[in-house]
Amino acid sequence: MSGFRIVLLLFVVFVSGLNNLFGQSVPDAELERAAIGYFRAMTSLDFNEAKKYVQKDVFPVIDMLDSMADRKARKRMKEIIEKMRVSVVDTRLNEKGDSAQVRIRVLSVTGDGGTDSAEENIQFVREDGSWKAVMKLTDDISSGENR
Repeated sequence: MSGFRIVLLLFVVFVSGLNNLFGQSVPDAELERAAIGYFRAMTSLDFNEAKKYVQKDVFPVIDMLDSMADRKARKRMKEIIEKMRVSVVDTRLNEKGDSAQVRIRVLSVTGDGGTDSAEENIQFVREDGSWKAVMKLTDDISSGENR
C-alpha cells in the first residue's frame, strides 16, 4: 500500500460522514484554514498542532494517538505530507452557521512519478468562537460510509 493511501486511510478514520443538513456553498477563509490545518496536522502526526483544530472532548484520543506514534513514523509521514497539495473544493454551512462541511482535495506524487488524488469531507462545529473538526472513529472504515 502506498504511503499516500496509508495517509488517506488514517485520515478517513477521523472524518465523519456526509450530512445532508448543510445549505449552500459559502466561502469562509477561517473554515478553510481550519480544514487544511487539521488535515496537515493529523496526517503528519503532529498531534499537538492537531489539538488546535479539534473539539476539546477529543483531546484524550489525540493524546492516545500521540503516545502511539514513534519518531520514525512521524518523520515518514512528514515527508509524505510535504509532497501533498491540499485544497478546499467546497464549504457548506448549515442554516444557523454553527456547523459546516468542508470538502478537500489531496493531490500527491506517487513513487513512480505519477499523481494520485482523493477528496474527503470534514465536518466542523463552532466551539468557543472557532471552527473545530468533528472527529468520529468509525466501526468499519472499509465500508466507505464516512467518505
